[in-house]
Amino acid sequence: MNKNTQPQSAEQYKSAPSAQKNTQPKPPKRRRRIRIKPNKEGMIALLGLLLVVALVVVAIIFIAKGIIYVVNNNQEETTTASSDNSQPPVLPWNNAYVAVEHANTNIAVGDLILVNFNHAYPYADSLNSNNLKALADQEGYSSYFVLGTRDIKVRSSIVSALKDMIFALVDANPETLGKESGTDRIIITSGYRDTIKQTELFEKNPEGYSARPGHSEHHTGYAVDIQVFTSKNATVLLRDAEQEWMEAHCAEYGFVIRYDGSKADLTGILDEPWHYRYVGVPHATYMTEHLLCLEEYLEMLRTSHTYDKTPLEIKAGEKDYLVYYVPATENATFTSIPVPPASEGTYTISGDNMNGFIVTVEKAS
Repeated sequence: MNKNTQPQSAEQYKSAPSAQKNTQPKPPKRRRRIRIKPNKEGMIALLGLLLVVALVVVAIIFIAKGIIYVVNNNQEETTTASSDNSQPPVLPWNNAYVAVEHANTNIAVGDLILVNFNHAYPYADSLNSNNLKALADQEGYSSYFVLGTRDIKVRSSIVSALKDMIFALVDANPETLGKESGTDRIIITSGYRDTIKQTELFEKNPEGYSARPGHSEHHTGYAVDIQVFTSKNATVLLRDAEQEWMEAHCAEYGFVIRYDGSKADLTGILDEPWHYRYVGVPHATYMTEHLLCLEEYLEMLRTSHTYDKTPLEIKAGEKDYLVYYVPATENATFTSIPVPPASEGTYTISGDNMNGFIVTVEKAS
């Protein structure tokens, strides 16, 4: 037997590496989980932290409530103090107003009646000595002013204001105007006209310079034509200084220059710087300051200053006024017009010769 084929001893066999063992895969390693095991000290620290957070939250809530309480309390105290120390609450402007019955036949009566190419004046031939006064009978005639014809008359209610305005005009222009014959003097060339007189003028003058009979402001007695009668017996327009004075001051006496050429599309009359119309001091003041003709002014009152809206407030000189419009009640004999008690001021009511009334309140001082 070959010695190379002899079997190995048991010790040799055991010590020899095993082929089967070397071919088996190694098992995967397990990950070790980290576990926190709370102890007594950790738990106490955590509870302490939570307690601190809770106390902070509660403190914030109490502080916020305290601030809200202080603010509300201060507001209540301020309101109470204001109520105790302030004036009584402001009442509506018309709080104490009461209604009076005003005849609708007065729609064409008053300083603010509109007479133009659309609105005729119904009483053109009804005015008499109860309504009119002759200017030849007045103080200042032949000194401060002369007349185109001696029979010129105007509304009784405007005589005083007209004279005061003319006196002031003459006194303010001593270089150009005098009070004696032979000097340049103020002349009133026209006042009240009936329809017969207006017809004569209308037939002589082109329309635009003379209103149709029944439609002239001169029918009312509230209009006058003012010019200059020179030392050479000629009638001319007011000169520059005189015209400027009238434009600046006529409203103080209740008059406006009625016909500005720029408003001819509304008035129907071309430029007439000599034609003055009485409307009352507050209205003349507002119209002059805002460059309004009478048509524009009345339209503004009808649309923006009716009694149920806000009245127009006007300051003229040292006096304060409220102005508001009340539409006439249709198909009725009377219109109920709210007016102030005597304690709040005096008032006048003027028709507009269209469809309503204008109330002018001079506020009590």
